[in-house]
Amino acid sequence: MKRVKSVPLSNEGGSLKFEWIESQCSNRIIEKGRQIADKAKVFNFGDTYRVLCPRARITFSVSISENSYSCSCELNKPCAHIAAAAIAVSSQKLSNPDDYWWVKYELVSRGTNLLLTRFLRHKDQTKAATFSNMRLSDVMVTELDKKVEILLQGRFQAVPTKNTLKSIFELFESDGRTSMVFDGQELPISSEVLLPIGIVEDNGESFNVCIRRHPNISAVYSNAVVCDGCLRITSRGDLSDIQFQRLSSGIEYNLDDVELLVCQVIPSLEEKVHVQILTERLPKALSVQPYLLIDSEQNGRELILKPRIAYGEPMVAWVRGDHLEVEGEYVPIRKVKDEKRIRKRAVDHLPIPMGADTRLSGERAVAFAEQLAELVACRKDWKMSGPVVDSFKRVEALVPTIEIKEDDLEVDWGPASKDSVLEAWRSGASLVQLDSGGWAPIPSDWLAQYGHLIADLLSARSASSDKKVPNFALFDLARLCDALNAPAPPKLAALKSALNDFEGLPPLERPKDLKAQLRNYQVEGVRWLQFLRTAQIGGILADDMGLGKTLQALCIIRKRSLVVAPTSVIYNWCLEVEKFRPELSVCLYHGSSRQLDLNADIVVTSYAIVRNDVRKMAEVDWSTIILDEAQAIKNPNSQTAQAIFSLQGEMKLALTGTPIENRLQELWSLFHFLCPGLLQGLSEFRARYELPISKGSAVAAQQLRQRIRPFVLRRMKKEVAPELPPRTNIVLRCTLSERERRLYEAIRISTQKEIVKALAEGRFNTMTALEALLRLRQAACHSGLLPGHEASTSAKIELLMESLNDTVASGHKALVFSQWTSMLDRIEPHLNSNEIRFTRLDGKTINRRAVVEDFSREDGPSVFLSTLKSGGTGLNLTAADHVFLVDLWWNPAAEEQAADRAHRIGQNNPVMVYRLISENTVEEKILLLQDRKRALAETALGDCNQASGLTRDDFLNLLGADA
Repeated sequence: MKRVKSVPLSNEGGSLKFEWIESQCSNRIIEKGRQIADKAKVFNFGDTYRVLCPRARITFSVSISENSYSCSCELNKPCAHIAAAAIAVSSQKLSNPDDYWWVKYELVSRGTNLLLTRFLRHKDQTKAATFSNMRLSDVMVTELDKKVEILLQGRFQAVPTKNTLKSIFELFESDGRTSMVFDGQELPISSEVLLPIGIVEDNGESFNVCIRRHPNISAVYSNAVVCDGCLRITSRGDLSDIQFQRLSSGIEYNLDDVELLVCQVIPSLEEKVHVQILTERLPKALSVQPYLLIDSEQNGRELILKPRIAYGEPMVAWVRGDHLEVEGEYVPIRKVKDEKRIRKRAVDHLPIPMGADTRLSGERAVAFAEQLAELVACRKDWKMSGPVVDSFKRVEALVPTIEIKEDDLEVDWGPASKDSVLEAWRSGASLVQLDSGGWAPIPSDWLAQYGHLIADLLSARSASSDKKVPNFALFDLARLCDALNAPAPPKLAALKSALNDFEGLPPLERPKDLKAQLRNYQVEGVRWLQFLRTAQIGGILADDMGLGKTLQALCIIRKRSLVVAPTSVIYNWCLEVEKFRPELSVCLYHGSSRQLDLNADIVVTSYAIVRNDVRKMAEVDWSTIILDEAQAIKNPNSQTAQAIFSLQGEMKLALTGTPIENRLQELWSLFHFLCPGLLQGLSEFRARYELPISKGSAVAAQQLRQRIRPFVLRRMKKEVAPELPPRTNIVLRCTLSERERRLYEAIRISTQKEIVKALAEGRFNTMTALEALLRLRQAACHSGLLPGHEASTSAKIELLMESLNDTVASGHKALVFSQWTSMLDRIEPHLNSNEIRFTRLDGKTINRRAVVEDFSREDGPSVFLSTLKSGGTGLNLTAADHVFLVDLWWNPAAEEQAADRAHRIGQNNPVMVYRLISENTVEEKILLLQDRKRALAETALGDCNQASGLTRDDFLNLLGADA
């Protein structure tokens, strides 16, 4: 029943007076109330009055108490029914309800059902309440009765459904009735639906979620229950059939599902039923709004950002994908719609992914920090944590200060360290991180002019033992002084002559004990070496093979000099010293019983000995350190190179005809020994020179040549020894026999597919690829080289013997080189059968000198067999003028060195160099590959005897379908 208005009333003499209501009603309502009171009947039922309107035969229930009044017609103002009731009570014109028939209701239990019966009662009489007799004039029918009549569809007795019974209970409550007769007794009723109870309880280490019937239900019927002595309607709420079925049996959640249980399952269940949590192990749910939290962290120059949707301040949980990561004792109730809204806005405005670490540095980090600060300032649901603003703020640009003190240099970058400024500049950054926090713009224009000079000077200064600019870097200091219009360093006056093609070198100081006539180019080389010694600067004598590098080096040796050479030529050094500088004493530091004699003028040893005795050798302050075949330290990470780097000497000299065999990194390794810091660190060298040159940068190549120009002297035979007879390179081709071709193709097909597939998928296995190439190369030379195969001869050996027979018959001597001793083993029987005298040099040869001398005799053997490794360096074999390279490899430097055993000073005959290849095999591709690798020439040295290492594409090409 709807309350209309509260009116204070007085009660005089136990009756209500009309004046109490009159002040609240309009005149029209009062007049209408009088008419109803005259014609209608007003009955008193305790606390309520029923006003019967005769025309409509409807009773309205009116309540008038001390504090309020109401009517079942539910008007918003005092109505005529209330006025009629007040007038009837005031005038004492109330009718007696016992004079009329009234509709009564009763519920009766019938097994599992509740039966609703309607009947008419007058005093002690009852009769069925049918549609016809309910319309008699002496029957009082209320609005409630009419509505029930509709629900029961004219029946006076029925088993109503749950929904129908619920509607009847609601009608009773709206009419002010709070009970019904049930099985002969008045029982309270309630239209409020009785839902099952959701239970969350412990289940061992897990949790169980289920629904149970209300514990206070005492009777259950199909359409109602009795709970706490009250008739109620039950329902499963909004639970679906599947949910109700599963919850009735119980659902188990383990410890990993706590967040799901607390944040989703329980809140969702609470929307449908009442939930009782019987466990104390679950965290508490928290109702807070989500927000975008942008965590930031500084790691050196990097700004690490991780934007994520978070809950709580301080944060108690955050969203990872579809899952909520809980980090506190509270679990927030997820608000997915708000999360989606925040996420969409973040995606639209942030150039970084959600939920993942993003690393930014330099300009990007500073620009993002500035942008982020503006975004967070205008968005309430965006928050930041960490050092974003303070650590990545932009400050004023740096102004460098340079101070040159005599032969030293100081660079001050203000609040930034010199290393960080140069690193930022080299990487192309426009900002540098400051030690005190923040980022400053670097002077890019200034560095574009002077940056490389500053970087080179500081690198050399840092690498020197006294932390001053070393002598070799004085050239750079002079250039910087010229560029800044500053006075030149005092020491530079003695070195200026080296800046322009070595003009003005000091005159030759010929050693008094020198037993040799120097050629003109050798005189120039010795003058250059003497200049380097005077300036205490290291250098590379990179003359072409056979031009006398050993002799030139011997001209500058002083007491306590160290010569490091391959084991195969250390004895040759002793012989050269005895031949050209007989007054110098020599200590051959070699063998298991070796003794280091520091009183000797020259100590000759091998790279292996230096590696093994590195501590002893590094303790000596050598006058001169000479590395012969210096390409032995081409790998800066090798133990040999590391040992050599530790040696200390006034002057360091590298002798090599091939300063670059495979890659430019080898040049860096040489200079790291000779002039540490000249080419900066290896990573800087790669970025500044090696990578740009590999991509064809002529500028980087020119810069590298200019950088090393004062420290490298390289002359080619065709330039300085025009009297040397010509050398002719010839390719001899042979055709595999039918049997050899079948074997070769079988090997190619069996390995090609696997290797190419592995390379294409990025599973690059160098050893597997090299093994496949080895098998193909062996099959192209001699099938007997392959495991499990044997043959008496091969097409290539037949071609070799045909050529050797012609050579020997013409009175010439020949060198025959192979990479495999097993190939030499297969050549020997053919030489014997053709009665060709030969000698052999390989790793098992004990007296190398005797073998060379035997071959060099005019009546000595006609053929010299050797492996490339054993005979490719340190030998003078000018007795031969024909060279046969039986098998090819992609690095032509080794082959060139082998050929130059014959084509060198002392050779009077034209030299013929033959490369033997088998047609339509991998050897043809190796020949082409050698030509491509020579394209690296003119980069640093103008040297054509160099090649870069095998690349992935090289492997693919060598193992191609037509290999």
